[in-house]
Amino acid sequence: MTATRRPAVFLDRDGTLIEDKGFLGDPAGVALLPTVVDALALVAAHGYATIVISNQSGIARGLLDDGQVREVNAEIERRLGDDGIAIDGWYWCPHYGDGCDCRKPEPALLHRAVEEHALTLDGGAMIGDRGSDVALGQRVGIPGILVPGPYEYAGRNPICARRRCSKRRNGSCAVATEIAVPRAGELLARMAGRRVVVVGDVMIDEWIWGRVSRISPEAPVPVVAVHDHSFTLGGSGNVASNLRALGAEVTFVGAVGNDAEGVRVRGLFDALGCDTSGLLVLDDRPTTRKTRVVAHNQQVVRADWESTAPLSDADRARVVAAVHHAVTGADAVVLSDYAKGLLHREIVEAALAAPVVVADPKPRTSGSSPA
Repeated sequence: MTATRRPAVFLDRDGTLIEDKGFLGDPAGVALLPTVVDALALVAAHGYATIVISNQSGIARGLLDDGQVREVNAEIERRLGDDGIAIDGWYWCPHYGDGCDCRKPEPALLHRAVEEHALTLDGGAMIGDRGSDVALGQRVGIPGILVPGPYEYAGRNPICARRRCSKRRNGSCAVATEIAVPRAGELLARMAGRRVVVVGDVMIDEWIWGRVSRISPEAPVPVVAVHDHSFTLGGSGNVASNLRALGAEVTFVGAVGNDAEGVRVRGLFDALGCDTSGLLVLDDRPTTRKTRVVAHNQQVVRADWESTAPLSDADRARVVAAVHHAVTGADAVVLSDYAKGLLHREIVEAALAAPVVVADPKPRTSGSSPA
């Protein structure tokens, strides 16, 4: 049986865990930032691995050496260990300038950590004080969270912990105002026991992990020697998984095909403890499955099984009825759209009976394609 992969939070070091003192080579200069211990304790309490990924160009510049980086990391570990906090992995790029694949925002170190520690990117985040940290998260498909610091960010809008964010004309952040660690702890605690209905496009994410050592004699393509194989809930299923991790009681409404993958989806929901009474089985479409082959820190290829056709009138009526039933007594509804044909005006209108409705629509433009 394949072991379940752990979700992870990836963190920058200087300016995120400790005060940024330039090219720090002396362990005596380590100063943990306020609330770091509380934040890491919260991460660990929710079952997440903690991985530190940093750019240490001082090595290439001759300002410090690899041994000094290790000593500083060891001192951080010692300080955190006094409070019962452990870091699962340390990764750093010793280079300076362009040309390597490990200097953030390049993703090689993050992918290496995922492979070496049997992690999943589902539900994860990259947290740091610079634009390269945010960009790294966005490159691998997880949130990039910008913590308060002196560095301005000019890229795509991140999830931001600043009180005022330069990404909006009025200075307010496009995602939230401030989510400092104590406030985050309070919000997480309030999620426990809340009844949340997730309505949307569920899919199964299949992961094939391996290594490449040769090129196929049949065609100029790599041959992947598989060493691991896992399945996770994707699409709106990942939303449900994250809500369960926060302690919410989750009811899921959606559709799967009458196939083996549909059975697998239901089993994964059952393992999470989700109510799947609103998960309908449809005969005219397959369960959406996305198979990713990953080798040597990068995705080699992805294969999709799906239908994006709108539901039939009869099936849409079944989903509407399931939503009406599920929202009774619910605290909130999340509409999670991946443009697979499920969501429709009638379904959205049924969800509006809930006190709070949050929508995450998939944009539909002439140049866009489904996830």
